[in-house]
Amino acid sequence: MRILDAERVVNQYGAVLEEASHRYGTVYPVSMLPFTREEIKTAFKVYIAGLIALGKLTDTTRDVLKAGYISLAAFIEDHKAYAVIAWEKWISKGAELGVEGLPKHLGSDPGSGEQALRIYEERSRETAVLGEEFVRLLRLTHR
Repeated sequence: MRILDAERVVNQYGAVLEEASHRYGTVYPVSMLPFTREEIKTAFKVYIAGLIALGKLTDTTRDVLKAGYISLAAFIEDHKAYAVIAWEKWISKGAELGVEGLPKHLGSDPGSGEQALRIYEERSRETAVLGEEFVRLLRLTHR
């Protein structure tokens, strides 16, 4: 992948990330991604290497790229994303609605909150992994 191609992929991913963050809560359907996760990760690696080679990787740019890279963790399987999105909307309306106000596809039992919690925990673990990957990526491309 050439640096211009990598830049295009990173920018398109960034646009989708921005749209998703305005549209949804803390997680997003993976089907929104304009490329596969691996293609996006490869693009980040090539783009960062190119910026370093050109002497254009500033601290601010690095921080923005890191935030975007670790945000890949927010893109989860569609059915899980929609379950959490519905749960977050229900919670934001207030629990005063009672169990009958719970979105149907989440079920009417308290276990739905547990499902959302498990998904949050998975996302948290993946965010940590992606953060470590980004640090390794910087080391590899900075040689």
